[in-house]
Amino acid sequence: MTPTLTTALVSVCRFAFCATLAMLMANSAVAETTVEIPFEKFVLDNGLRVIVHEDHKAPVVAVAVWYHVGSKNEPEGKTGFAHLFEHLMFEGTENYDSEYTEPFEEAGTIQQNGTTWFDRTNYFQTVPTPALDMALWMESERMGHLLGAVTQEKLDQERAVVKNEKRQGDNQPYGTVGYRILEGLFPPGHPYRHDSIGSMADLDAASLEDVHAWFRQYYGAANAVLVLAGDITPEKARPLVEKYFGDIDPGPPLTRMKAWVPQRSTDTVEVMEDDVPHARVYINWAVPGRTQPQRAPLELAAAILGSGKNARLYQALMLDTQLAVDVSVDLQPHELASTFSIEVTLAPGVAIDTVVDIVDAELKAFFESGPREDELERAKTAYNAALVRSLEHVGGFGGKATILVSGELYDGRPDFYQTLTAWINDASSEEVRDTARQWLSSGRYRLDVLPRSPLVATPSQVDRSQGLPAVGELPGVTFPQVERAELKNGIEVIFARRDAVPLVNVTLAFDAGYAADAGGMPGTSAFTLAMLEESTANRTALEVEALAESLGAEIGTTANLDLSLVSLSALKQNLVESVELLAEVVRSPAFSQDELERLRQRWLAQIRSEQSQPFGIALRTLPPLLYGDEHAYGIPLTGSGTSEAIENLERDDLQAFYEQWIRPDNASLFVVGDTTLDEIQPILESAFGNWKAPRSDLPGKVLDTVALPQESRVFLADRPGAEQTLILMAHLAPPTGVADNMEVVVMNDALGGSYNARVNQTLRVEKNWSYGAYTWLPDAQGQRMWMMYAPVQTDSTADAMAEMLGLVQAYVGNEPATEAELQRSVRSNTNSLPGQYETSAAVMGALLENYQFNRPDDYVSTLKDRYLQLNLEGVQQSAIENLHPGRATWVVVGDRERIGAEVEALAREQGLGEVRLLDNAEE
Repeated sequence: MTPTLTTALVSVCRFAFCATLAMLMANSAVAETTVEIPFEKFVLDNGLRVIVHEDHKAPVVAVAVWYHVGSKNEPEGKTGFAHLFEHLMFEGTENYDSEYTEPFEEAGTIQQNGTTWFDRTNYFQTVPTPALDMALWMESERMGHLLGAVTQEKLDQERAVVKNEKRQGDNQPYGTVGYRILEGLFPPGHPYRHDSIGSMADLDAASLEDVHAWFRQYYGAANAVLVLAGDITPEKARPLVEKYFGDIDPGPPLTRMKAWVPQRSTDTVEVMEDDVPHARVYINWAVPGRTQPQRAPLELAAAILGSGKNARLYQALMLDTQLAVDVSVDLQPHELASTFSIEVTLAPGVAIDTVVDIVDAELKAFFESGPREDELERAKTAYNAALVRSLEHVGGFGGKATILVSGELYDGRPDFYQTLTAWINDASSEEVRDTARQWLSSGRYRLDVLPRSPLVATPSQVDRSQGLPAVGELPGVTFPQVERAELKNGIEVIFARRDAVPLVNVTLAFDAGYAADAGGMPGTSAFTLAMLEESTANRTALEVEALAESLGAEIGTTANLDLSLVSLSALKQNLVESVELLAEVVRSPAFSQDELERLRQRWLAQIRSEQSQPFGIALRTLPPLLYGDEHAYGIPLTGSGTSEAIENLERDDLQAFYEQWIRPDNASLFVVGDTTLDEIQPILESAFGNWKAPRSDLPGKVLDTVALPQESRVFLADRPGAEQTLILMAHLAPPTGVADNMEVVVMNDALGGSYNARVNQTLRVEKNWSYGAYTWLPDAQGQRMWMMYAPVQTDSTADAMAEMLGLVQAYVGNEPATEAELQRSVRSNTNSLPGQYETSAAVMGALLENYQFNRPDDYVSTLKDRYLQLNLEGVQQSAIENLHPGRATWVVVGDRERIGAEVEALAREQGLGEVRLLDNAEE
């Protein structure tokens, strides 16, 4: 048998002292009782330790063998094995291949059993004195002569028995609680993290070879203790033991862990539902092991808090408030770490937090004042009385044999009970208080178990054999009317009303973006914009943040290739003050040197992070390869720039960029929210209307058309040890604003723009090489990049590249887009339109896109008709004109040692050119 955590808490406690505790707590204190269990100990040449205790009051002898092996010795994937092996020890041996208990039953044996727990496996029986030879023969038989009788049939039989034992335990109310407590209290890798019963999967995996290995490893004589207690003398016992056990192999030397108390600094709470009649809360701590001095004061604390009607928690929860129907507090001692637990079963309708508050209050009082002398004396008396009562039995679950053998097994001293008793009797109120405070103040694991909600499914009202319901006619796009105005200094205002919530969004857009870094230091644009979120000429960054919080406002900056944006989200009632703060942030940045240095360190860390990630490496290296160094887009697509540039960036550089690009004659104001143009225009006029442009001319951005290379190129970025390869196949495509952009979008959708497109269906669904693979066209005013993106398993790198190339070749060749693919893209794009512009932020995004790509104000309203007018010929022609598989640039990020040769072979085979190595440390 194996106890679950919760049943063991009860059974172990009962044989220790708890069964009589409630009765004894009502008695007045009695004097300490001197307990002595005389014994003689000897060790055979093979290492078997033997303990003999004489007690001739009855003609019986308790025979017990404890092996120092339990579930804590089970390796990963073998949980439950120690207990399964215990069962096999009852299924016959090489010289007695029958049911082990039969001769014992015939001889009148009592209290025969075996148990498994974390640290030990034990076998015991109390036999009539004349049956002692038989009992020793049987115990030595299974210690030394078992394996020849263990068959696959017996293993399968006992496996089924153990699985049913597990099912039986799990099927009880609160039956699976123990698993959660062990996993919650002990960290991964701790030997106590799993229950001794094990998992079904691990039990199924146990093999006959495992059985043999377990026996040879742990069932040698030197790893066992034999105890004989009762109608026996040492003089008679020694020759019998030598006769039956002396020839048994000692077994291999063993490495043994002695202590591991998890250091938990934080409390954790978990909630589970189960088929239970009452809510119950379990509060558990990991505390020092069974042979440590802290055990005694913690035993006493458990008794004072939870044993008997005079216990503090019993009185607080059951007598005074009647919030609970049961309360128990236990210390469960184990070798590596013990567990201290409080278990409260709640009365119906009581909230768990109410009960926990009372428990915490009682613990706090205990930690502050400790036990009263009368409480401490009652607990000590109860312990001594229970110990005396246990002496009446020589064997069984808690008699003298158990007391002696457990002391020997765990401490090397059969009389360890005397040490523990002395610790108990000598403990002071202060020691109990201090020990409890040290170990129970923090690091607890709490499990709340709630009755499962009575949820039921209603009878089906759908005939699913009829297939999918038809989608009804979808509504058209609802986009607010766009209004325009102009401030006195020429800043254009673009406005759309959205009054669903009392918020107003304002965005100041500058025609700059990452492309404005061209000819300067990469990263300057984004860095300058980020510095706008720091101090102004009048306020520190903290003061700006505090004022924004007090107004309920949010101010932030962002950018893309073409635009630099400063945005405000303001509560309507604080709109004036919020816009004034936005104007201060934009118009009077401090560019503090201290803040520059702090941001520089974070910025460099971000660049290092990008350089450590496959996709970051690709996005940093690909644009310069496609556009060239002179083009405004020939910079890292992340906008963060290069380490060299950021390290050399000075305040004057930020000020110069600001004066060149962040200026009223390069700005437009966009407003979406719960206001009107008439209301917002004077607010904006007050904040920005007197902002004067510098006399210098606006700089330009070089967005010249770049010709594609005449042949493909392959660049390899080495990432040693990478478990996956990132593949990007890319070349330049027309700008977002071209007249036939709809055809380009749908063409891309069919090839790789969605989950069901060809690229993902091939590389993920069919080949199982990738978690997801797509094609992508990031928006840009100038030529944009077309990319196929595929992170694949390392050993499929070359195959994936070949497949990617083949997909594009087929798409522009003999397997063009189909009518079904066209309609799927059109349906997806048109049917999603009504929900795309639900929020003010989405409307703002559409206004900014119209601005960026010079689209009319009613562009969104015309989208559905534009999609519906597309035809297959136009989409197929767009693929032919815009996809160029033979002129692509490939960036492959992976472990060169593992993929280099196959990538080079593929490049030669497909005519992709020489594979060149990229330096991904810095561009």
